[in-house]
Amino acid sequence: MDIFEKIDFSDEINKIFDGLEKEMRLAGDTEEEIQQFFNDEDGIYSDMYNSMLTDFLDAFSEEYLVEIAKHINKCDVDTRQGQTKYRKEMEAIWGRGFAWLRLYHSLTLDVIKHFEVPQEKPREVIEAPNKETTLYRLNTKALLFYAEIICLLENCFPDGALAHYRNLYELWVITEFLYHDSDEVSLAYLESSNKKATQARHHYSWAKTSERMTGVEDISFHGIMKEAHKTYMQRPGEKTSLKKLESNYNFLSVLVHPNARGLELMSESFPNAKTVGIANPAISASIKMNEINLLYLSLFASSKSAYICSKILDAVLSKKIIPIFNEIEHGDSDVIITEGE
Repeated sequence: MDIFEKIDFSDEINKIFDGLEKEMRLAGDTEEEIQQFFNDEDGIYSDMYNSMLTDFLDAFSEEYLVEIAKHINKCDVDTRQGQTKYRKEMEAIWGRGFAWLRLYHSLTLDVIKHFEVPQEKPREVIEAPNKETTLYRLNTKALLFYAEIICLLENCFPDGALAHYRNLYELWVITEFLYHDSDEVSLAYLESSNKKATQARHHYSWAKTSERMTGVEDISFHGIMKEAHKTYMQRPGEKTSLKKLESNYNFLSVLVHPNARGLELMSESFPNAKTVGIANPAISASIKMNEINLLYLSLFASSKSAYICSKILDAVLSKKIIPIFNEIEHGDSDVIITEGE
């Protein structure tokens, strides 16, 4: 159905003014007066034209609405069938990778539930109860974002998935910052949920409790992120830089750049790729989700099961998700795309 083929806007408008021109001739207006009337951009004709055009388009929109209402069921069925066909085609390519993303999500859910702080019954003394509660909440919130990212990828919206990755990155920043600070800072963070922030900087006023923010008047997310990057760099075996960590967050600005054309088109630098754009958000989001998981599990350092769980999750990421998505997108297991690339 293409209702726009039924009406030629310019023809309909011209018919109206052809009639007006004839009426003016019948009324005795000269050709010069008629031409002057129609050529006067600031006169009655201009106002009349704009008014008639508005009335015509309003009437057309009503007609269009009535017409599409007659065909909405068929159009919707056609649309859904097209979407189903496209998803099947993408599933045939990416299905193995999507399956591992879903598995990683379900494994994390099981792990987090196992170590959840019980509210109803007492247990052994917890060294930092506020920190444990906070990291648990941040982890569950991150899982929601991760689930949405998987959904977007399965439906082939890599740009949307990458935008959600930034949200996941921001949750990691707060998690990393709180993990390396005192229980009092986590308590301030929890209590801030009951306070309404009137300005952007007030969202992070809880961080003033941290000794690392002593003397900082206006605490910003960027300031907290820099501190999170510093502690991350102190981990043994990490091969990265502050510049690289910063770029992992900021490279997403490409999505709003004037020449942004979508990840699928951006990946033209890999001409032999089977399909493009999916690997980057899948890998980047999984890396950040894994880092948030490991921070939470690190609170249970004395638990052998926590160590085993962290190793299993890490293995799913490094041995399955990263190599599988790289191989599918680029058709070459030697091509390695990691976070933010």
